[in-house]
Amino acid sequence: MVTMRLIIVVLLAGAFVNGFGSTEAATDEAPALEAATLLKSVGVRQEPARIMSLVEGNGAFRYEVSLLDGNRLVLDLLDVENEITEPVIPVDHPLLHRIRIGVHHDPRMTRLVYDLRDTVQYSVVPIGRRLVVTLHESIPAPQDVATELTLPLPEGPLPDAEQPPVQESTVDEGVGDLFEDAGEHVEEKMVIDVQGLKTSPSGYTGQRISLDFQAADLRNVLRMIAEVSRRNMVIGEAVSGQVAIRLLNVPWDQGLDVIMRMHSLGKVEWGKVIFIDTVGNIARQQEAELLEQEIALRVKETELSTQELVTELIPVNYADLAEVAAIVADQLSSRGDIKQDLRTQTLIVRDVDASIHEVRELVRKIDSRTPQVLIEARIVSANRNFARSLGIQWGIRQAVANPTNPFTFQGIGGGEFGNPLEDFMVNLPAQSLATSTAGFTYGKLLGDLLTLDMRLSAGETLGLTNIVSSPKIITLDNKKALIQQGTQIPFQTVSQNGTQTTFVDAALVLDVLPHVIAHDDTISLKITATRNSPGLQTPAGLSIDTKEAQTEVLVKNGETIVIGGILEETKVDASGGIPYLSQIPVLGWMFKNKSVTVNKTELLIFITPTILE
Repeated sequence: MVTMRLIIVVLLAGAFVNGFGSTEAATDEAPALEAATLLKSVGVRQEPARIMSLVEGNGAFRYEVSLLDGNRLVLDLLDVENEITEPVIPVDHPLLHRIRIGVHHDPRMTRLVYDLRDTVQYSVVPIGRRLVVTLHESIPAPQDVATELTLPLPEGPLPDAEQPPVQESTVDEGVGDLFEDAGEHVEEKMVIDVQGLKTSPSGYTGQRISLDFQAADLRNVLRMIAEVSRRNMVIGEAVSGQVAIRLLNVPWDQGLDVIMRMHSLGKVEWGKVIFIDTVGNIARQQEAELLEQEIALRVKETELSTQELVTELIPVNYADLAEVAAIVADQLSSRGDIKQDLRTQTLIVRDVDASIHEVRELVRKIDSRTPQVLIEARIVSANRNFARSLGIQWGIRQAVANPTNPFTFQGIGGGEFGNPLEDFMVNLPAQSLATSTAGFTYGKLLGDLLTLDMRLSAGETLGLTNIVSSPKIITLDNKKALIQQGTQIPFQTVSQNGTQTTFVDAALVLDVLPHVIAHDDTISLKITATRNSPGLQTPAGLSIDTKEAQTEVLVKNGETIVIGGILEETKVDASGGIPYLSQIPVLGWMFKNKSVTVNKTELLIFITPTILE
C-alpha cells in the first residue's frame, strides 16, 4: 500500500514539473529524469520530534551523504551549481541549528552542511527532482536486554485488565497457543502513552510485562504486546523475522521500543491505532505525504496564476475603512491587491474571483451597523442643614414695677428688648437665626430703685435642599460620552508678562463608556463621576475640593444603576463667654452662649442605559 501510494505521488510530481501540459498516455514507468545541474531551493518543515528538508533541483540529483564529527551532516550534490543567493538558512529547532550552502569547483559540486544540535538519526530519500532529508531524534540503546533464553518464567494466564477489550486488525484468535513454553506476568496498573518513542527508560508509563522468548516469530510477539496493552495495532507487510529476548518487569511500551530498535522498525499513531513498519517504509510514506501537500499547494497556486484578475468595488458603510482593509488583506491571493478610497468609503479589490468572493463575504459580516446607546442620567444633590443656639442676657436697671408686684415677665418676639447693649451687664444672646429666636425676661425688685433683668434666648433652624438635574446623551458603542455641569472659577496669576486670568472648572463631570454585549442584551459601562466644588479661601486663592468615583458594571438594557457614597458632613460647635466666669460649673451658663451647626451633603447619580434599535 505504501509503495503504490509513493508511485502515485511520484507520477503526480512529474506531471506538475512538466507543467500539466502533456497529452500523452501515461505509461507504467515514469520517464527517466536528466541529471540535475542546478540547485533551485532548500525548504524546511519542522515538527516536534523531527525535521524535514526538501532539496529541489532541475533534475535527478547524484549525491553523497556523510556524518562528520557527529554534529554535521554533509550532503554533496555532484555536478550541481547553486542558484540560491542566501549562504545560510537559519533554523530554530532542537535538532538543527542551521543549513550552510557552499560551492566547490574541483570537483564541481554544491555542498549542504546541516549543523546539528544533538545526535540524530537521518535518512535521505530521492523523489524525482527532489531529495527529502529527514532528521529524527536518536533512540538510546536498550538496557538490560538479553538476546538468548536464560531463565523461563512461571507459566500462568494473564490477569483480566481493567480496560474493555479493543478491536485489533492483525491479531488472530489463539495467540496464546503460540507461546505455550513462555509465561508472562503483568501487573494490574496500565497507563497508555501515546507520545511516540521515549528517550529514557524513566519516561515509559505502560503496564509492566515480562517477556522471555527464543526464536519466536516477530509478528506474533507484536500481536501479543497488542493484546496485553489493549491497543489497536496494524503491522506492515515488510515486518518479519524472529525474536530472542528476555525482559523482566518492564513497561510494555519500553519492550515494544526495544523490539522495534532491534529490527529497525518504527511506529506511527493514527488516532487510537498504532501502525508498525520498517523505518524506511515509514519515512517514505511520511515524505510522500509531505510531497502530496506541497504538490496540492503548487497546483492551487498554478490554478490561481491562470485565472483572470477582476476588479470589484466593495463599499464600507459603518466600519472604519482602514481597519477593514487590514483585516481582509489576509484573504487575498499572492496576485491580489487592495486599495482604499476615503472619499467614497470604498475598498477597491483586484484579485481572482474566488478570493474576491471571500473578501466580499468577510466585509459583509464585519461591516455591521454600530449600535447606539441612550444614556439617561438623574443627578440628585441633597443638602441637609441644622442649627441650634442658646444664649443669656442679664443686668440691672431702674425699677419700674409696683412694690405690691415685685416680679415682672415680658416676652421677646425676635426683636430687641429695651436697650440690651446699654442695660445688660452680661450680653450673650443666642446667635442670630433669622426670625427663629425666642426668649423671656425675669425681673426682681431690689429695693425701690433697682430691678434685676434676665433674658434667656434660644433658636433652631432645619433645612432640606434637593437639586435635581436630568441630562440625556446618545453615543455609539465603545465611544465615550461626557456630561458636565458647574461653574468656572477665575484665578489670577502674576508674572513678568503681567496679570493673567485662568479658569478652573468647579463642576460635576460624568464620563461614561458603553459597550453593548449583543448575545445577552447587556451593556457594560465604565463610569467616572467627579465632583469639584469651591473650597476654603487661601492666601493663594480659592481652593477646589475634589471628589471622584470610578466603577465598571454590567447593566441589562433599560435597567437603572445607582452611584452613591459621595457624602459630606460638616459639624461646627461654637461657644462664647466671659473668661473664667464661663468655666464655673453650673453657674458658668450665666456667662456664656453656645451654638451647634450640622450640614450634610449627599450626591446620588442614577444612570439608565438603553440600546437604540
